[in-house]
Amino acid sequence: MQRADGLPRRLLLPRQEYGFARGISTRCDIFVSRSYVVMRRSHWLFALGGIVLCASRASAAVSYSYVTETPAIVSGAGSVLVKLYLQETLTAGSSSILSLEGGLGAGGVRVNITGSVPSSPARITGILANTAPGGFPSPFDESHSYMDGSASGRVHEDLLPDAAGGQPVVVAGSGGTVSRVLLYTLDIRPGDVVGQVTQFAISRYGTGVANKSTLTHSNFYDLDVSDDDATGTGRSPGTPAYTAATPSTFTVTTGVPEPGSAGLLLAGCGLLAARRPAGRARRT
Repeated sequence: MQRADGLPRRLLLPRQEYGFARGISTRCDIFVSRSYVVMRRSHWLFALGGIVLCASRASAAVSYSYVTETPAIVSGAGSVLVKLYLQETLTAGSSSILSLEGGLGAGGVRVNITGSVPSSPARITGILANTAPGGFPSPFDESHSYMDGSASGRVHEDLLPDAAGGQPVVVAGSGGTVSRVLLYTLDIRPGDVVGQVTQFAISRYGTGVANKSTLTHSNFYDLDVSDDDATGTGRSPGTPAYTAATPSTFTVTTGVPEPGSAGLLLAGCGLLAARRPAGRARRT
């Protein structure tokens, strides 16, 4: 039988019969669905080659996450300072979007206590924007710490449009594939019970789909939205695909007081013990 396009019906595969190509990438699916696949060896090899090419392109991407320097923190007697970063991870030879964009123009983050809350949890008592060189030296800062031990912050560079904000710093030992931009530093007061663990979750500042809180400097790509097109005209040539910033968690464990504090406590107890016999002797 002949189709309207002149090709024999038996040599054509309907779309549902080559659905194996789906899931590799949208681009691959469009490529296959717009083409008739003729059952000849050369055409099958060509189709498989196109699938492999699309798969390699799909794997070349950039991902983002909100992180701390270490996911597990043990406190001493006083407060601990915890740095919050936007982290960029490159795969399959992708270029750094942060480098292409001249860094961040704005950064936003939210931190909440999550999981099982101990009887004496650690609490955030302060949040400070990164105003050092390479950060946001002249920032417009909206940051707050709350009574429930959580905190939020959104900062952007309040300078001329050509003044870059947060700059990425390559993480040592990552081979150049992981970079971080420091957003905020938290001041966390540990709980009162030694050994208790408080878990915190770090996530994006806003709750909407496009909250426009963590933006690149040049083109204002929203890094909380995968493959954002801020201008509506497509991303700049050479800008790789990327996935939205994902949340993460970290813990603060109330540790044993530092040796100096423990020594002062023991010394105080010793003085009290030494005075008690003298007092009893006067009574007799």
